[in-house]
Amino acid sequence: MANLLPQYAKKRVGSIYRARFGSVLAILATSLALLTLVALLPSLLALALSPLPEEAADAGRLQSEDILSLVRTQALINHVSPVLVATTTPSALVRSALRAKPASVTVQRISYSRGDKEQVVVSGRATREGVRSYRDNLIALDTFTSVSVPVGALVGSEVTAFTVTLVSAQ
Repeated sequence: MANLLPQYAKKRVGSIYRARFGSVLAILATSLALLTLVALLPSLLALALSPLPEEAADAGRLQSEDILSLVRTQALINHVSPVLVATTTPSALVRSALRAKPASVTVQRISYSRGDKEQVVVSGRATREGVRSYRDNLIALDTFTSVSVPVGALVGSEVTAFTVTLVSAQ
């Protein structure tokens, strides 16, 4: 069809297409500018409604309730920091209790509790001699201040259930 149109008609059709392209491009640019304005409008309003620099400087000063809040927070941090920076962790206590275990002792359960002192309770099965040896090994450690074994676990010669209560030296 392009071959059928005379030269002046081709130029006219080309100028019509260029005009359409230009108008679409202008509409697209205008839409993009409006979208940018809508996106920046909250920031512009915040700047326009913000207090003057003198008022901002007054707002930067600490009020008495802010200072009181800071003092309370500092006291709380001082109160909690010994717990956060403990010298022995529960895993270290359990590890030392398991390292002292002789081969004849089978540990079935370990529980940890924290009160005034850290406490580890080790339960399992062993012979009387195994329990006595385990107790002696735990007493030899500096990790625990108290090692308690029920008397029933120390009497008899057969394999029996035992419970050892350990109190941390911390």
